[in-house]
Amino acid sequence: MHESKRILVTGASGFLGRHVVSEMLASGYLVRALVRRKDHPALAPFAGRVEIAEGDILDTDALAEACKDVWGIIHAAATVSFYKPRRALLKRVNHEGTAHVVNCALDTGVQKLVYVSSIGALGPPDKNGLLHEGCKWVREDAVSWYGYTKHLGELEVHRGVAEGLPAVICNPSMIIGPGDWHTSSPALVRSVAKGLRFYPKGGNGFVGVWDVARACRLLLESDLQDGERFVLNSENLSFRDFFSRTAVALDKKPPFIPVPTIPAQMTGWLIERWADLFGGEPLLTRETAASSGRTRRFSADRFRQQFTFAFEPMEEVICKTANAYTHGTAR
Repeated sequence: MHESKRILVTGASGFLGRHVVSEMLASGYLVRALVRRKDHPALAPFAGRVEIAEGDILDTDALAEACKDVWGIIHAAATVSFYKPRRALLKRVNHEGTAHVVNCALDTGVQKLVYVSSIGALGPPDKNGLLHEGCKWVREDAVSWYGYTKHLGELEVHRGVAEGLPAVICNPSMIIGPGDWHTSSPALVRSVAKGLRFYPKGGNGFVGVWDVARACRLLLESDLQDGERFVLNSENLSFRDFFSRTAVALDKKPPFIPVPTIPAQMTGWLIERWADLFGGEPLLTRETAASSGRTRRFSADRFRQQFTFAFEPMEEVICKTANAYTHGTAR
């Protein structure tokens, strides 16, 4: 048990963050949750068990207060968007916000930082077409702005390591699990439940949210401290396969119409223009359309071997997630 160790979780009310909080509580840690709203409904299941620190990673005063008397930090806070007008916000949160976390961790003597990065910060793939920790990041058109800002966040972590901060990085693939069914990957499950007919032609890596939360704990508890990074990925699937499995789990008809990339990008452009005029976050953009038309494959062999870790098969992850959606739960 780890009753004497207090852990700060940033982004604790987010999709991944709430699962990290649950994992750390189950493992006996004291958890302090950094959230922008102390009354956020995602925190309700943890009432009385979690210390709430209200603020965000761009508020250096609130962040410094949240870091006091903390043994370790799991930095899961991030902004995800593929809409061009959000780029300045992505830069502030994912890059500058991570710099603030690193600085506060150094100032307060935090013993370990786990930074949740993204597979978007990897690449290009090796000669076998696989993306892994050894694939050095290169700025190219195929890399999203989101991935670019997560790469900049990784550089801040390495800067912290050079200044004496023990830290490690993980790069999850597309995280699947229950959460807010209107945002992030849980929204994909909702789309299938509503009768999705179309699927993109590409493919990606997928991993269960419970495995990512457990990996964050294992990395925090490990002796690794020099900015090592680990890809977290259960399986590589085509989007058609993922959506079809999800549809079957929800007892819905699988999507059956493939969407060519160029028409999808044109549609994304139109949706972006609508968002420009009327506001809101577009569900499809040119960037997401281009990305979903590509097939990317990832290897998590390094993490599997380092921790003798068996990722939960995606068939089980999808069924658990579909069951949570059917029963109206977010955990």
